[in-house]
Formats: sequence, C-alpha cells, structure tokens
Amino acid sequence: MRFSILFRIGLMLGIIGLLSSCGQDTTSNYPLNDQSFVMEGPLFQGPNTAQASFAPAIKAEGKLTGATLASAVLKAPEGQNFDAFSDIVLQLVTGSSDMIQVGVLNPVPKGQSSLNLQVSKEADLTELLSSEECVLVIDANIPVDMMDTTLTFSGDFMFDVTHTK
Repeated sequence: MRFSILFRIGLMLGIIGLLSSCGQDTTSNYPLNDQSFVMEGPLFQGPNTAQASFAPAIKAEGKLTGATLASAVLKAPEGQNFDAFSDIVLQLVTGSSDMIQVGVLNPVPKGQSSLNLQVSKEADLTELLSSEECVLVIDANIPVDMMDTTLTFSGDFMFDVTHTK
C-alpha cells in the first residue's frame, strides 16, 4: 500500500513537471538594421511617404506568440539632418493586414542626424511578423514644397519577440 501511494505521488509529480515544461515562453530581441528609405521629389507640403520591405527572419524554436516594437532609430546620411521634417509617423503593414501605427515623433527636433521615435509597446505585431513580407511605412510631414529634392535615410529597429515551445 505504501508503494502504491508513493507511486501515485511520483506519477502525479512527473505529469505536473511534464505539463509545466510545455508551453514555456522564450523572449528575445529581433534586430532589423540598415533599412533604406527614399522620398523622391518633387516633395510637396504635407505628408510624404517612404517605405522599406523586409522578410521577417525570426528564427527560434516554437510558435511566435508575441511581438512588439522596442525601438526605432532613423539616421540621416553623414553631414545631413532631419530639418526638412516637422513630424514623423512609423507604421507597419503586410499584404493581408491593416496598417498599424508603431512609432511617432512630433515635433522633430532641429539639427538632429539621428532620431529616436517614440514607439508603441502596446501594438501587437505578432501576426505581421509571422507573415512572409512586411513593409515599414514612414509618413513625414514637410512644411514647404521641395521640388528638386530626394531625401534618403535609414532606420534601425528592434523588436521584442516571444515564442512558445
């Protein structure tokens, strides 16, 4: 009888241990660096758009169960700055999803060659980063027409991702 009770307790503890090891979440960072953006002139007063496509290459064991944008940094080419912009909105979209606003900077500080956008840590990007291709969309307001100007810049983005084994 004593063996039977010990066997049952051991069996229960084994099952509990097995069940608790399944479904463990693993959180990691997914960097997306040096994304190129181009706004080709003529650029008119108001919002102007640039975009960069990427194929999410999130490699980890298990299913992607959570994703948010942790940081977004825009960088002007050497010797240039973002003085042409009054404010910036960053959005993310796929061919099968609605556009989600994930970052903003308003106003854009003058004389800066690097901008840290305020990111939305609440925007759930799991579905978008599970797709085959995503598009980063930058909408930047320009206060005056710029007829013969093409603006180029790059961006570094960091995503917090969670996988369930």
